[in-house]
Amino acid sequence: MSLKFYGSYIRPIAVFNHDYQPELRRIYATDKTIKPLNFGIGYKFGINESNLMLAETKKEQVITENYR
Repeated sequence: MSLKFYGSYIRPIAVFNHDYQPELRRIYATDKTIKPLNFGIGYKFGINESNLMLAETKKEQVITENYR
């Protein structure tokens, strides 16, 4: 699985403080390849306050054979 991160992650809104993810914060703080998210979504809908994580699975190569 491949993960791509966009935007920023500081902390959740107050009602979800108990769901703070320090490992996710570390990724967003240290990975210099993360691109900004120039629009807002979700609870933190201000520009550059939101985050997005794209998870992609690698497609398995399927080999088919024709039998006669």
